[in-house]
This record gives sequence, C-alpha cells and structure tokens, in this order.
Amino acid sequence: MTVFWFVVVAVCIFLLGVGGMIVLDHKFSQAVQGRDYTVKGRRVLSDDPFVRKTFRKFHAIRVAYSFLLIALLVVVVSNVG
Repeated sequence: MTVFWFVVVAVCIFLLGVGGMIVLDHKFSQAVQGRDYTVKGRRVLSDDPFVRKTFRKFHAIRVAYSFLLIALLVVVVSNVG
C-alpha cells in the first residue's frame, strides 16, 4: 500500500513540475509579447533590456518553484511511510 502512495506522490509532483514550468513559460511569453527574442538554453538573446530583465525575473521564479517542489516532495514523502 505504501508503494501506491509513493507512486501517487511521484505523479503529482511530476505534473506540478511540468505544469508549473509550462505556466511560467506562457506567462513570460505573454509579458514580452510582440518583442523580438530568442531563447537558447538558459540564455535569452535580445537587444531589448525589458526582455532580458523579464527573462531573469521568470528564471528566478522557476528556480524558486523548483526548490519549493523539492521541499514539498521531502515533506510529503517523509509523512507517507
């Protein structure tokens, strides 16, 4: 029965991770709508300072969200068993 709960937790954390990143990427693209930019890996190529500033902000939010999910995973898994 414990394995079932670990699988449920793993699926939920995975869906929260992927879904959260998709939402953050969508919000970034909406924030810089109409401006020219190219994303290569973890860098953004643009001459527009607004795009670079917004990309840094959303990248910091993504990192914080990832750490939040890791902390949530540790808390939930420690209480399952």
